[in-house]
Amino acid sequence: MEHAHAGRVGISVRRVGPDRPGRSALVRLEVTDDGVGVDPSRLDRRSEGHLRLRLLADRVDSLGGRLSVVSQAGRGTSVRAEIPAVPAGSVLASSD
Repeated sequence: MEHAHAGRVGISVRRVGPDRPGRSALVRLEVTDDGVGVDPSRLDRRSEGHLRLRLLADRVDSLGGRLSVVSQAGRGTSVRAEIPAVPAGSVLASSD
């Protein structure tokens, strides 16, 4: 909230899908705010030493998921991570 200057932040976690036969259900985490937004070209700032979203994107990818960021200047930001749902008691293997 500090950088976004947001008045409101929403967080949701839910199981979705599968959207068609043969596909796995997903767990979707979405964080939205009503802040100042961000210029999408500024999201990958590794050259400046900022790794937060890049690390998150890499982790989600390593779990077989996808990360999306939607933002408009003055209209807030939405960050959505979707990863395959894993049955209770299963061990999730990752490349870490």
